[in-house]
Amino acid sequence: MNEVIVAVDDVPVSVRSALTRKSLQQNEIVFEKERARRVLGELMRQFLASGLEIEANAPQWKYRPRDMKVGSKAHRIWLWSAASTDLRSESEFVYHAHRMMWEEEQDQFVFDDARRSTRELYQRKVLRWKKDDFESALANRRFGNPHRNVEWWGRRAKTLWREWKGDPFRMYESGTIDAVMAWKNAQKEDPIPGIGPKIASLIAIFFEEIGMGAVPDAFPVDVHVQRFALALGLVSLKRIDPIMNETLEQILRPALSELCREEGWSRIALSHAIWFRGNRGCTNCSNTRHMAMICPVYNDCHGALRSNSYFRMGLWLPEAGPLPKGGTITLVPFHERPLFVGTGE
Repeated sequence: MNEVIVAVDDVPVSVRSALTRKSLQQNEIVFEKERARRVLGELMRQFLASGLEIEANAPQWKYRPRDMKVGSKAHRIWLWSAASTDLRSESEFVYHAHRMMWEEEQDQFVFDDARRSTRELYQRKVLRWKKDDFESALANRRFGNPHRNVEWWGRRAKTLWREWKGDPFRMYESGTIDAVMAWKNAQKEDPIPGIGPKIASLIAIFFEEIGMGAVPDAFPVDVHVQRFALALGLVSLKRIDPIMNETLEQILRPALSELCREEGWSRIALSHAIWFRGNRGCTNCSNTRHMAMICPVYNDCHGALRSNSYFRMGLWLPEAGPLPKGGTITLVPFHERPLFVGTGE
């Protein structure tokens, strides 16, 4: 599914508002736990048997700075900073850019008669930076959202160094992702801009990977997880209308976390398994012949929904129907799809 990602601003506000008003509520979306247990179990078995080396493929490991000790405070700050600026499918470029900024300590730049090192972005010294300093260090990096990087980095740095004493793991002192979001939303000014439930969960499992404590409801529900859940029937819908990204995230994150606890699955491993399948496999599924021989969940898949509307409006549009799967399989007729229940179709 090689789809063009279009900016939200390209969609009229009236169109987005109308679709959002029609969107499903949480009680109209059912998590099919037993189906998820079976389908995700198959995915996990293939993933674990594949011998895939996470450190050679996952960007947070692949681009870890060479002089950085795993699990150190510096490592936590670097992971927190990199994940906070991640954007959609740019992870490879984002984490590589952060590696370069950390390692280019000697590559200093001069602004306003002051010498700055890009490594200062990850140190308390960054609190002395001005907007022009951030622009000099970040504007030409072209990763994530450049304007937001400049605007938000300083605000996150104030929270990190003044409130958390330089330890980003303190973000989880309240115990859960839901509590982190409640604290964030209660502040007059957003103390951690760019960090929502997905990124907070992503950072949490990164920290768990390097030996920090587990956050029980952390599961990064991104576009790949949502598309996977819809395509594999892990959720069923009580009516055929748009689905808000946030609504589906609020259902899938606790449900997947609970399923992992019940099955004894590593949330880190399952997250990687879905990400590698969704990012490396599902993207080209419709152009790949004999996908049934490659994908362990092929027979359970109904075909993925188009993700353009997700990126443009934060909405899934089931009524548009699924994309074909496997390149040689015909499109499943809309009215025959088992994704929908109680629709009268």
